[in-house]
Amino acid sequence: MSDSLIKGVSGNSIINCEYNGKFIIDCVEKLSLLSFQNADVYTYTYDEDLFRINKIKLLGIEPISSSETETIFIKTNFSTIEVSPKSLIMVNEAGEFKWKSAEDIKVDDLVLTPKYFHRNEFRYDINELFSNPIYSVENKQDGTRIITNSESTESLYLTNHLNTSLLNYLLGCLESSGVGEIENGKISYYSTTSDMAGVFSFIMADLFALEPSWKSLTTKYKFRLESNSVMVCNILKSISANLFNQEDEVFINYLSGIIDSLGKIKGSKLVINVEGLHPLIISKISKCFNVLGVICPMPDKKNNIIIDSTEDIMTIVSNMDIRREDISLLLVDILNSSPRKNNQNVGYKFGKLLSQDMKQYNVNRKDLNITSQNLTNYEKDLIVPFQKAIEIAEIVQRKIDPINQKIAQKSLSNLVCADVVGTRVTDITKTKRQKVFGIHCEDNCNFFINDILCSN
Repeated sequence: MSDSLIKGVSGNSIINCEYNGKFIIDCVEKLSLLSFQNADVYTYTYDEDLFRINKIKLLGIEPISSSETETIFIKTNFSTIEVSPKSLIMVNEAGEFKWKSAEDIKVDDLVLTPKYFHRNEFRYDINELFSNPIYSVENKQDGTRIITNSESTESLYLTNHLNTSLLNYLLGCLESSGVGEIENGKISYYSTTSDMAGVFSFIMADLFALEPSWKSLTTKYKFRLESNSVMVCNILKSISANLFNQEDEVFINYLSGIIDSLGKIKGSKLVINVEGLHPLIISKISKCFNVLGVICPMPDKKNNIIIDSTEDIMTIVSNMDIRREDISLLLVDILNSSPRKNNQNVGYKFGKLLSQDMKQYNVNRKDLNITSQNLTNYEKDLIVPFQKAIEIAEIVQRKIDPINQKIAQKSLSNLVCADVVGTRVTDITKTKRQKVFGIHCEDNCNFFINDILCSN
């Protein structure tokens, strides 16, 4: 097939799916190996009429051609995508959402990304793991449980009833270290501080009555803690595989473990260094932030994820269990002292739509608290920062006659209230020829790849 006809995404692109009742995040090439026949597989699509993200049946993922295809690499501050030139990407231009081929995308275009992480909650229960006949469970009067594995003849003393919040926090700590292990009956945690090594040791004792061994290191990691237990490995791997099949407030503790292990405060910014982490772990971190309503930026050239919006930090502090006192206190100080930053990399392009709404609904500049220069800039399709766009849309919405909602369908309020928001394209390059994959959905052929809205 000619390159000029191919519409596909690179094999390392990441997609969110629900496969037979379980939420999974994985790369397209790996998911293409799954059997879609007689399976319930769903991904997420954007309804252009209702401005909402919904589930849609995923019929299959397959290589488009046996030969390799030219691809285009598009980067924003929050994500990247690698697609064939004719693939379609939705952008926000002049007050509208419209489709553009990848080859026509330009720097400063706004491509669309979800405001929030969408998924169903499946209420995964870790105790399901022990329904396997190889396990026997003995409940003690003091509230502890003894679980025995007949295959490994190992017994595990559970002192805290497998507290899922602590388990997710522990998993975040373990996966924060690119060299850590949860494999072959060994749990290894590498820590840069004695404080976090102590926290990890305490939780292992609290959950499993295990005392990890400590070893001092001379690398960037100062300590290595190790425990040996096949059963604990199985528990942690089960939690990792089902991370997003739990309630939001439970798996957010995973992000708390990441931040406590890797987070630092620099000025008014929360900095998380993800050097050495697998792309899927970085994707997990991004999804956790997205649950909190924070659109997570891409790692910078120093492999740092930087959260510098006061509003974002407020969300993090109010929703998470930050155990490192130095980080939690500094985050609160940022809230109390720092002005909110207008992020120019995420928002909307209103074009003439704003002035049209102002005229139609009798709104003036003073109502919107914008200067004439701001209005001119917005009409030239410059980016309206996300928080300012919300403020403007709310003022316009209050002016709309509630009886005449049909006219309001073309208002900028619907643009801003949609489930997606624009993120600014910062770089575009042609990349090597490679195999690309087609995503086949029922009824509607748009979908999110690396959290960017695409279509065949």
